[in-house]
Parts: sequence; C-alpha cells; structure tokens
Amino acid sequence: MKRLFFIYFVVLAISSCTKHNIESQNACTIEFTPDEAKVEFAVVLSKAISQEKNLREFIKQEALKQFDMDYDVFYPYVKESMVNDTFSFRDLLLKYTTKETLEQIEKALPLLTIYVPDYSWIGAFSPEMWDTNDDEVLVALKEDDDLKIRYNGDVVGVIEENQFADFPLLVIKDNERLIVNTCDTRSGDCSYHFISDAFDASLNNIQTRVDRDCYYEQLYDIEEVGNYLSASELDSKVIAAYNEFGEMPGRYHRDYIYYGITNENSSGIYNNYYKEYIYKIKFSNANGGGLYDTTSGDYIDGHFPEPITKYREKNKLTIDELKDLDLRIEGKLELRVYAVMGTKNGEALTAEDTYNVALDELFAVDKVYVEERGTNIVLWRRKYVYSINQTCLVPIWYTLNKPLELPVDDSWNLSQSTPYIKIRIEEWDQGETKSRTEEFSISMANNASTETTEEGHKIGYGTTTTTTYKDTYSYSYVNSSDVLGEAFVKFTDPIIASKEGDKYRINVYTFGDMDAMILPRHI
Repeated sequence: MKRLFFIYFVVLAISSCTKHNIESQNACTIEFTPDEAKVEFAVVLSKAISQEKNLREFIKQEALKQFDMDYDVFYPYVKESMVNDTFSFRDLLLKYTTKETLEQIEKALPLLTIYVPDYSWIGAFSPEMWDTNDDEVLVALKEDDDLKIRYNGDVVGVIEENQFADFPLLVIKDNERLIVNTCDTRSGDCSYHFISDAFDASLNNIQTRVDRDCYYEQLYDIEEVGNYLSASELDSKVIAAYNEFGEMPGRYHRDYIYYGITNENSSGIYNNYYKEYIYKIKFSNANGGGLYDTTSGDYIDGHFPEPITKYREKNKLTIDELKDLDLRIEGKLELRVYAVMGTKNGEALTAEDTYNVALDELFAVDKVYVEERGTNIVLWRRKYVYSINQTCLVPIWYTLNKPLELPVDDSWNLSQSTPYIKIRIEEWDQGETKSRTEEFSISMANNASTETTEEGHKIGYGTTTTTTYKDTYSYSYVNSSDVLGEAFVKFTDPIIASKEGDKYRINVYTFGDMDAMILPRHI
C-alpha cells in the first residue's frame, strides 16, 4: 500500500508539472531519499538478476574478487563494466527501469553496494557455492528493522533475526569501507578512498573459502579453547626467560628478553631487536558488544526443536544484555587496535592498526537448526534457513601475529619510555570521526632498591615498592564504533604463567569483551 501511494504521489507530481508548464525542467525531477533509492534499486536488481544469467555470473565473479577484502560489489566501480559482448551492468538495469530513475538512484547512493553474503561458516549459502544457473535469486534490503526479500520485483518474504539463507541472496547496503572524496556535480561521478589499507585488496592477500557441507540438526562438540601455546608458537627467548625466572615474585620475564638479566647477572644492556606483538585475540563470549548494534525490546534466544534443545537450556536474554549487529547483512568485522606509550619527557605516543576478520575465524558453531521453508513463504521450490543464536557460538583464538607499531624505535628502553603500553580495541563502524583527550594513571610495582635504568643500562630486581605514572594523550575515534575494552600491558607482567606438560599457559589480557595474547618476538 505504501508503494502504491508513492507511485500515485509521483504520477501526481509529474502531472502537476505538466499542467502548470513549469519552466525549469529540474523542478519536475523526482529526487529519492537514500532509503527510497535503495528500495527502487532492490526492485530493479531483483527483476534483472532473475532474468539475466550473465548478470548473475558477473556479480558472482565481482564478489569473489573481494576488492575491499569482503564479498562486496561496489556499484560505482562496476556499473560500466561489460556483462557480455553487448551490455554493461548499467545497460542491463536500464532494461528494467528508466534512465531518470537510475540516475536518481545513483545520485542518492554514492556508496551503493551489493553484498553477496558468506554463510559458509554455518554451512549455508556462500559466493563460491552459488550456482548461477538458478534464477531464483533473492534481493534483500533492511526496511524498518525487517530484512525483506524480493524476487522479480516483489516482496516474497522476510528473513527473521536469527536466520541465515541457504539460497542465493544479494544484500543492498552502503559500503562501510570506502569514503567519498569528491563528486562531480555535473556527471555525478565520485572519487573514493579506503578508510584503512586493511580493506584494500591490492595491498592484502585474499583467502578463498573452501566448500563446506550443509549440516542438519547436528550438535558440534566444541570445547572451550584454553590459553595455551606450544613451544613452536613462542619465541625461544620467551621460553628461556620462563626457564630462568619461572614464577618467582620480583623476577620479570622481560628483564631477560630486553636486557639479558638473569638470576646470576642482575644488570644488562637494552636489546632493541625485540618488539611486542599482538599474537592472538578472542572474544570473551558470543554476546560481545562488537557483534551487536543497539536496538530495543525483549529478546528470546532462537527456537531449537528436539533434538537440539535437550543439549542446552534456553536462556532468556534482554536486549540490554546484548548489543546488536545484524549478522545476516554484515560481512567481516573491522577490528581496530589503538596503542599508547608514554615517554619520560611526558609525551604520549599513539599508534593504530586495523584488522579484517571473518566471523568464522572468531567463533566455532556449536549447534545449528536447519528449517525447510514452504512454498508459501519464499518461492515454489524448497528453501532452507539456518537458525542460530548466541548459545550456538563458541569463541576461538584468532591469530594476528602483528607488532604494535608504536612511533618509537626503542619501545621498551625504560630509560626513554614508561614501563607500560595502554591498548584499546574497537569494532569499527562507519560514523563521524571525533577527537578526544584523556588522562590516565597507573600504579606499578618497581624494585626501588636496585632498579635503575639509564641510557639503555638496567639493574634489575630488588625490594618492591610502588610508583604511579600519569599520562595525557589525544586520539581520534568514530562515534558509532563499539569499544570492546582497554587494558595496560606492563613491562613487569609475566608472559608465561605456567608450563603444563608440553604446553605453556600464557598470561592473557582482558579488554572487556576481548581477550588478547601479547608476546615479545624478535624482529
């Protein structure tokens, strides 16, 4: 009914322009809002994609290129690309709409993107497994909190909050990894740049997915992962430091690594061939704030009929306990790490890095329920949706293995820098960039009786006292991003907590919703 009213309004506006003979042709031009433009584009694309096999293959191949490190097809970049010998992408769309309508869509949506979702991590639809011979391709668009799906121009159903499609699906959205530089007012063409180099496929290696089987009402016996590493995952000097000092109080593993201090030799010279690495990260739980955007109302975990429900009690959660990101339409997570180190002259040095991480690299799926949807819900052939909720996801360690690129060469030469690094981790979302200044203080134990550091020379352990450090630093942030947490990495922290069999239990830092292993490594 709303769409009929909109069409009537448009016809009335055009008739009005003709009747009163308005001199300016631009006055009769219908300008879409971004939301209206997305609806119009979803209608046009759903018609074209169901009728044009070449277009289905074109979009699949463009998605597999992962130009922004996700399965996104960026319309401004590909609209003039040839789909076959005769027609470009834009030409094919014009078979199903008018030139004026398409121009207005393009004007309203400079970041227009077609996302081909990857649900392979749950055994459902993925770009690699897309059979483009199948003309039953659904186009999805989130409208008023509903993820509506269209076929050949018509809305044919809604995908529920905790369901994932096992059929070809295209999602209309704005690209969150690009920023508009400028747009030509006459042609409407824009130039763009990536928000971070981490999203530029030309600068990164793309990992293709392997095909996976579909799983039906199956329970996965996923064990909680521990905080253990093998000797092959650790720098040999980290192991040597543990062997030297073990778990003795007042003995610092980093004394051995950065200064060569031992039980027999309590002084040493700074070694600048080591640097701290963020080795692994893991969500503390599947309800982590970076996974979910804020919404309202009560929320009950998804329904799991027998034999699924007998394995675990259903938990009733309120939305206040969950923040929400719609996993049906989002691709990989953008995790941003900020590091701050203070210097002895009172300066605070900051650095940041961005990581592009897929959901199945952060979570294992413990259980899944596959529901067959009847012909009255989607189309005339069998379709399936895969239902999961937070109780289905088990956090796992993801390996980053990247150094903290702090803007100081001797990052832990304690004659120059403070003996701690403050780290903040965010799940980045596009929004307004702002700046903020913060002051923080930290109290640390130090060995005052014999502890001195001067010009790279350090005398180690002794009687323990406490010193308080204060720093002020400024940083930029995006107001829509989710802060996963902050923590201090201290020079005096143990690296290995204990050895158990042939495994080493690592001291893990907790950043609110995120855990991290931070280890020294030779550079």
